[in-house]
Amino acid sequence: MRKIAVLLKDNVENLGKKGEVVQISDGYARNYIVRKGFGVILDEKSKKSYDEKIAIERKKLEKSEQRATELKNDLEANLKLVFTERAGQEGKLFGAITSERILTEITKLRTIPGLDKKKLVLEEPIKTLGQHHVGLKLYHGVTANISIEVEELKE
Repeated sequence: MRKIAVLLKDNVENLGKKGEVVQISDGYARNYIVRKGFGVILDEKSKKSYDEKIAIERKKLEKSEQRATELKNDLEANLKLVFTERAGQEGKLFGAITSERILTEITKLRTIPGLDKKKLVLEEPIKTLGQHHVGLKLYHGVTANISIEVEELKE
């Protein structure tokens, strides 16, 4: 039984993950893994092609992370949301400021691609006057901390 090296193009259960090089029997490699498109037999050409693809993907990810970090710095420095609401005597709001309202205000001021309410880190709606902070997930590991000021409505 001859073993050959195979570069996996997809995750294969009980064998390996995408991008790994595994040693498997010749028949299993040719008759199943390669035929189904889960991997390619490792030679200089396939290894070089795979390395080039990985380098391109890595550059794209680095560029996306860099853009997200720049946007985070910009949002933290230049974006401050102010809400004016009716409040009771102890500074409690009659209503609440929800993630949908915060998202609406952000989209009025900035165009952020892929922004939805799931990206806002808000444990519960804001129900008190004063300064609050809300997280906005921009990328894996990049979260902007947005400042929100809630002021009392003077009637």
